[in-house]
Amino acid sequence: MNSTINLKKSAILKSNIRDPRRNLPLHLMRKRGESNLANAFQRKYVEDIQTQGIGACHFALTGYGIADFVWIRTPQMLTRKPYTLTENDIRRELLKTLMVAFEMKLMDWRKAIQQAYRYSYFADKAIVVLPNDRKTAILPQIDFFKQMNIGLWFFDTKNRNIIKAFSPLRSGPKNISAKKKAIDLFIRQFYLRAIDKRTNSLT
Repeated sequence: MNSTINLKKSAILKSNIRDPRRNLPLHLMRKRGESNLANAFQRKYVEDIQTQGIGACHFALTGYGIADFVWIRTPQMLTRKPYTLTENDIRRELLKTLMVAFEMKLMDWRKAIQQAYRYSYFADKAIVVLPNDRKTAILPQIDFFKQMNIGLWFFDTKNRNIIKAFSPLRSGPKNISAKKKAIDLFIRQFYLRAIDKRTNSLT
């Protein structure tokens, strides 16, 4: 498939998968705390990022869980002017670029780090994001995050600040085959949609 694309804009796209909250009882569905945290963080992250890219919400890769948010940087060579590319061209460039996966939790940092560790098999970096009011309680555990090379960030929703307590080194995914699968999924569900003129893009 060929697509004439302009990759000079960043965008956040939502997956077509069923929202996991819909599997919960009605009273729990109304507890949108984590969803609100995720949505606010995603928009702030894209505002702050210095390079163009595409963010994917609820990124479900079979065998590796559902990441709350995945960000993949647009390769610089593709931002200079519109190109006509095949999917194989896009796949080759995306495989070389940075992919970051985020897991967001209100309270349970242990579960968050377990999930983020699974994402590190396909992502170049995996990061846990918690509310800023959890910082005092969680910072004593930062060595655990460092040992696992999983990032620990906090988000102040009131002031819209991202506090990066520990950012992991880019060591590449633990499994390059898993990243290839992630790239294929990204292209099918997100990337080709991001270049559609109907996409709500961020400048």
